[in-house]
Amino acid sequence: MEKRVSFRNTRGLRLAGLLWLPEGTPPFPVVAFAHGLYSGKDSSRNQMIASRLLERGIGSLLLDFTGHGESDGAINEDTLIEDQADDLGAALSFLEEQAEVDAGRIGVSGSSSGAAMAIVRAGADPRIRCLVLRAPSVSGILTVARYVQAPTLVITGGEDVPILRDSRALMEMLAGEKRLEVVRGAGHLFEGLEQMEEATELTVDWFAKQLQ
Repeated sequence: MEKRVSFRNTRGLRLAGLLWLPEGTPPFPVVAFAHGLYSGKDSSRNQMIASRLLERGIGSLLLDFTGHGESDGAINEDTLIEDQADDLGAALSFLEEQAEVDAGRIGVSGSSSGAAMAIVRAGADPRIRCLVLRAPSVSGILTVARYVQAPTLVITGGEDVPILRDSRALMEMLAGEKRLEVVRGAGHLFEGLEQMEEATELTVDWFAKQLQ
């Protein structure tokens, strides 16, 4: 089941999203997706993961951050992480209000700059029970990772050399349960179908383990 939804962040901007819920008896665990710069709720990669999560009884919230897609506002790269962390907090509050959602079982899937923002949010927000970070662009926010207690899976492409280096540094900083998976032959966007399939399987298995 897909619902088109909207809610407001603390700055009063309306954010647009898609809430996908599986078949069965609610409440369901749900994963909120934190997309990268200039992406959004229609990301084919995130929707691929979300569809596989449905098969495992896990819902998804795919949203457009401020200035992206159908959401209000403009992109400010100087405050990108701060703005998107606020957006994600608003998304978590929205999910808590939904009768179909188990507020005690909410995970976050972050990619690229969205992964960095997810770290910032998770370091201060216990509502995030687990994380998957794909190709995390964490330069400048590594020290925040020491506050992240939520179980975290980091997935990096073997050909994405700068991000792989940063991901190894990230693993040293994360405080809770953590695992690094390197997908051979994958670049920053996991362009190859085989590589994206591997990343999807790793992501779905992690959320199924942590949320069910």
